[in-house]
Amino acid sequence: MEPVLEAICGNCEHCFPDRDGLTPYGICILDPVFKPFQDDI
Repeated sequence: MEPVLEAICGNCEHCFPDRDGLTPYGICILDPVFKPFQDDI
């Protein structure tokens, strides 16, 4: 049985952390502002 993850951005496959290591900050590629950059990310 797999654990149920809390519904936060850090647990989402669309969230990319803003740096290596633990950080509470990141970007969501589902945000429309990042659409022109999705291929580069």
